[in-house]
Amino acid sequence: MTALPARRVAVLGLGAVACLAVIALARSDAVVAGAAVVLVFLSCRSSFDWVLRLPLSDSGLKILRRVLRSLVYLPALPFLPVPPLTAPWWGWLAGLAVGVGLVATQWKEARRWLQPAYLRIFPPLTPVDRTRDLIHFSVGGGCQEYLYRHAVIVGFGPLLGWGVVPLSAALFVMEHLVQGGSAWDRKDLTVQSVLGAALALLVQAGGGWLPAVLAHTVYNAPSVVFTLKRPSVAPAVPS
Repeated sequence: MTALPARRVAVLGLGAVACLAVIALARSDAVVAGAAVVLVFLSCRSSFDWVLRLPLSDSGLKILRRVLRSLVYLPALPFLPVPPLTAPWWGWLAGLAVGVGLVATQWKEARRWLQPAYLRIFPPLTPVDRTRDLIHFSVGGGCQEYLYRHAVIVGFGPLLGWGVVPLSAALFVMEHLVQGGSAWDRKDLTVQSVLGAALALLVQAGGGWLPAVLAHTVYNAPSVVFTLKRPSVAPAVPS
């Protein structure tokens, strides 16, 4: 990964520290949630170069960077009400329906990804790269759900009412665009918008937070399978 200019690193670092301070000190749930969102948007522009100072192997640094990409959604966790760990039966059914329904809209592409001939197009993965991608696709969705379908709704729901649904969906889509969604086509944008809006609506309607996590995990499942099926780098032959 190319190192960022020192000035940009400094600005991102100061911004991140400021966001963490606001999260820890603010008394308003809306301010805490807003600072948490800004922190994630700043992290989208960061390569986490500071971890290079740690006494870790290259493999350890790659894994740590990926873990940090998921943990960056969670700093508000100690400062906001705990997400509910129960949900009504209809919430589970709705969450499952959203996840399966959106996977179905991309089923043709998913089947093509998993064809052996198609898999060979992609470069083989090292064990470390496979682990890093599995962390991203299996854990990252749940972490995003904490921020956008819990923190944002807890923080802004009392102020906006049902208006928090489009806010949650818009922030979710915007983050993906900042991360590199410029390669998206209209279908990608539509799917992410529907996912964000449907899960925000589900949580705001009282269907529970965990069903939203379930839906996002189901939606990411084809990417998990794709990562598992990609070929591995051939082991080095002793000379």
